[in-house]
Amino acid sequence: MSEKVNMDTFFEQSLSGFLVTGNDGSIIHSNERLAQWMGCLPVDIKGKRFADLLAIGGKIYYETHLAPLLQMQGYFEEVMIELRGKGDIKQKVLVNALECRDNDGALASVNYTLVKASDRLQYEQNLQEAKKKVETELLTQQETVKLREELIAVLGHDLRNPLNAISIAGEMLAESPLSDNDKMLVGSVNRSSRRMAELIGNIMDFARTRLGGGMKIVLEHVVLEPVLRQVVRELQLFFPGRKIMIDFDITEPVHCDPHRVAQLLSNLLANALTHGSADEPVMVYVYHREGILQISVSNKGEPISKELQLEIFTPFAREANRPSQNGLGLGLYISAEIARAHHAELTCVSDNNETSFTFKMPAG
Repeated sequence: MSEKVNMDTFFEQSLSGFLVTGNDGSIIHSNERLAQWMGCLPVDIKGKRFADLLAIGGKIYYETHLAPLLQMQGYFEEVMIELRGKGDIKQKVLVNALECRDNDGALASVNYTLVKASDRLQYEQNLQEAKKKVETELLTQQETVKLREELIAVLGHDLRNPLNAISIAGEMLAESPLSDNDKMLVGSVNRSSRRMAELIGNIMDFARTRLGGGMKIVLEHVVLEPVLRQVVRELQLFFPGRKIMIDFDITEPVHCDPHRVAQLLSNLLANALTHGSADEPVMVYVYHREGILQISVSNKGEPISKELQLEIFTPFAREANRPSQNGLGLGLYISAEIARAHHAELTCVSDNNETSFTFKMPAG
């Protein structure tokens, strides 16, 4: 008795809709949940056929597909179909149906289980939207890769080639007998060419790191001092009126990418010369002690605001109303990427006394 009560309770008080049709296809039993979805009572459903509960499209689909399938294999599963209830009530459901036969194999009844499909539809809609979003993001990434390749091609070929020609011509002119005025003009051309080459290099590095796979480095054991001194000499020529003081203690070879480390020093030193006080020297300290390579560049002048310090190593970082700014604001970002590629750190400290950028790297 208890088992029968439990089964009756399950049938009547389930979150799913249940109905049973007899061997003639008419409904002989349905539960309260199904009747609730239809906007009627179970007694109103009794005697109807399952197809009578469906919207027009569902009726046609049932008669042409589901009924033959049920007759052929004895069941069907998870078919989405729309119920049409009292008035304008409509409810999409997932239907499972199973034939029950007697001992002689004759059809006795068909049991139908119906589950609300609203959550399933929402899930499928979310899935479609997520798929569309992923496809859009993939397309955007593909366009970004194409843009990166085009940008690098333009910078590497279309701009660098004529700039190289200008640079070579300027260097040749500088070795020729010239008047003082012509020397000044040629010097200006050479400095501007070098600056343009740096800007192009920074943009190419930005394209490769920000839009690509990160900064690429080639490690080697190298004595860095001659490389870094050359950087200082070049920038001294570019800023002839500025004083640069250096303190080097780096006699042992360092395992690093010398060209990238030189680029880092060039960016830090150019930044200090550009933004620092024109009346004060810029200090460059390079040490290799106890397995640590440290490069520090310090300058006097207006301190970097706390707000800018938080984003100083992001691309195109700017400080509002700073008259000494020029360039693209990529140098410090590129320097930070060089540090990251070397598993090193690049930090900034700025106060009323001085502004200092420090690169620290484990160096064998």
